[in-house]
Amino acid sequence: MDKKITGIVAALLAVCTLTTAYSVLSSKQGDSAVHLNTGRTGTGSSSTGSVYSAYMERFFDPDKVIEIRISIPEADYQDMLQNPAEEEYKEAQVVIDGLKTKSVGIRTKGNSSLNSVLKSNSDRYSFKIDFDHYIEGQSLSGLTKLNLNNGWGDASCMREYLSYSLLKEMNVPVPAYCYANLYINNHPAGLYLAVEGVEEAYAERYFGQDHGTLYKPYGDRGKGNDLVYSDDNIESYSGLQAVTALKEGSNEALVKMIKALDEGGDLETYLNIDEILRYFAVNTVLVNMDSYQGQFTHNYYLYEENGVFSFLPWDYNLSFGGFGGGTALSIDQPVSGTSLDQRPLLGKLLEVQAYKDVYHQYMKAFIQGPFALEKITAKIEKTADLIRPYVASDPTKFYTLEQFEQAIGEGSSQEPITDSKTTSRGGFGAGKNMPGSGDLIGLVAFIRDRIDNVSKQLSGELPSSGTTEDAAGENAGGLQPPLTRQGQQAQWGQRAEQGLQGIHPDIRQDQGMQPPGNMPEGMDYKQKIPGINWQEAPGQNSNNRWINRREDYLIGGAAFVLIILSLAILKKRNKHSI
Repeated sequence: MDKKITGIVAALLAVCTLTTAYSVLSSKQGDSAVHLNTGRTGTGSSSTGSVYSAYMERFFDPDKVIEIRISIPEADYQDMLQNPAEEEYKEAQVVIDGLKTKSVGIRTKGNSSLNSVLKSNSDRYSFKIDFDHYIEGQSLSGLTKLNLNNGWGDASCMREYLSYSLLKEMNVPVPAYCYANLYINNHPAGLYLAVEGVEEAYAERYFGQDHGTLYKPYGDRGKGNDLVYSDDNIESYSGLQAVTALKEGSNEALVKMIKALDEGGDLETYLNIDEILRYFAVNTVLVNMDSYQGQFTHNYYLYEENGVFSFLPWDYNLSFGGFGGGTALSIDQPVSGTSLDQRPLLGKLLEVQAYKDVYHQYMKAFIQGPFALEKITAKIEKTADLIRPYVASDPTKFYTLEQFEQAIGEGSSQEPITDSKTTSRGGFGAGKNMPGSGDLIGLVAFIRDRIDNVSKQLSGELPSSGTTEDAAGENAGGLQPPLTRQGQQAQWGQRAEQGLQGIHPDIRQDQGMQPPGNMPEGMDYKQKIPGINWQEAPGQNSNNRWINRREDYLIGGAAFVLIILSLAILKKRNKHSI
């Protein structure tokens, strides 16, 4: 009998141990359920039960080219082409991958790309489709806004595509994207990049149904907002407009955040610093100067939740040096046509040495991981194979097939000659590496040279601040003395010494992001980036860690009680046994 009881107790203990281990692992892998409410009813289903997975899975496979057919009254279409700068919506019917939606709104879109096409003889405009513009609540399986980008300024047809892919690998939230073969009134309009609109559906997909407020910078002549503090009046920042429902307290939080940037203190209270550092690490390596880091301070979104702001990417057709900057952009002074004090979101972070150290580590991780020459070259080749037939047959393309091949490789020193009726590229003049100018660098050449330059800046072989010539090795330069806060310096310095948590994920696009301060769910720790000892990443939300610990304590406590009870039964049995 004693052996039988002992066996039963041992079995109970084994079951308890296995259950506890499984529960702990499950709780750590399922933390997104605590934060992300994706239970909204709608068409389609997924493992998360989210309606937004429906449009992700159906339409946004980055390894495919979907077909989009737009039917619009010819008179309305001609009016749109004759008055593109009006950006006036017209009613149309759209069929996307075989799914028809009637009475949608469509208009031209863009800033520099629209103006440049307007000045040319081409009618290859970018378009925005609004599914609920005429019928309130109408969507495409949950999607309400879709952008069709014409690829202006990018002979490779993949700068934006690659950029979103790279940002995604570094756990920066990106819109859904894929290639689309476009027809308008049954006439082929060419290869476009379809990109999810960063509005309600995007916010719910990443941040949950009870999400915060998304802001986008709007300004005169395509300029955005530099986030420079002027006063405590929200009207002074009218260039930042909410694109989702404005939540209570969001505007007040926006002013507090901008003021904190001006004062340079308590930044962690207002900013998702870890995610912002990842964004700037990637954006700087890609020399994407048609952004907050350039003259126009645009092409970004701000997301506010509980007073904390994230910085989200947008519009990358002129990345990989396509807007100027070459391959020798300074990594610690990575701005163009301005100064760091006029870009406080970046400048104030780089003044804190501990933040700068983490920024450097993310940059190192990026060029050794997703941006490594062998890996990104394979990605370019795969993408080229996918789109080459569509580029070859595109009747409205801006560049020839030969220029496409040059643009994905070593580039060309010859002035681009467009393949469509586009005879005047307009826009920004003939700056080096600018769209429409000569001496355009190809993707592979840019990547190879940029990796070499950034590696030398990180190692100290080249100065990491100063002019482009300094970073290219022509002059010596020095670092500006950092301004640090003792508490932040100690905390972030320790994290930088320990290394960063794995940031080389394999994330499905339908997965949600954690709230501000958290790394995204779905990270693949099997693939480690060489040279980095991955530990806990800066910016992990202490509340989430407490939730994890609390669950572990409860499970562990229950197991402990079961063990004590089992031992008590054994002791009682032995006491009365003969």
